[in-house]
Amino acid sequence: PFRLDVKAINELGVAPDAPVTFKLSGVSAKTALKHLLRDLGLTIYIDGEVLAITSPDVADCYLTTVLYNVSDLPAFRRPNGKTAPNYERLVEVVVKTIKPTTWDALGGPGSILEYDAGDVQSLVISQTWEVHEEIRDLLDGLRKLKPGPLSQEEIESLPPEPSPKGK
Repeated sequence: PFRLDVKAINELGVAPDAPVTFKLSGVSAKTALKHLLRDLGLTIYIDGEVLAITSPDVADCYLTTVLYNVSDLPAFRRPNGKTAPNYERLVEVVVKTIKPTTWDALGGPGSILEYDAGDVQSLVISQTWEVHEEIRDLLDGLRKLKPGPLSQEEIESLPPEPSPKGK
């Protein structure tokens, strides 16, 4: 299901009932819709299970929080022989490469925090739907760079996890 944000659409001077024709083949429906709406100065975001069509300004104010499991991106070896991601580096890569001005470090609304509770190694990210799409693509790309689960020998060759700052 989808919802038109009639107020935001009207404010952009687009009539909600204006006929639109658009032809694009060989792409997903999501990609085609994004191109169609971009030409009209509109965008989308997902609200629960509803696709909302609105202005970029409204979509930029709608944040959702997503938990990203990063336990499969090991960078360090823990004393117990398990692995841990390099949270500092992951956060840096995300914040510096995906819409840098939208993060709280630069005055934007988005936030990113690590959550590590033993076997649960995650990033908790509050951001717009569009930024979450880019984060998913980035993490998928990082996962494709590694050949699969690490062998015990590879785990043992990882550097030890640094001590937490301030300890």
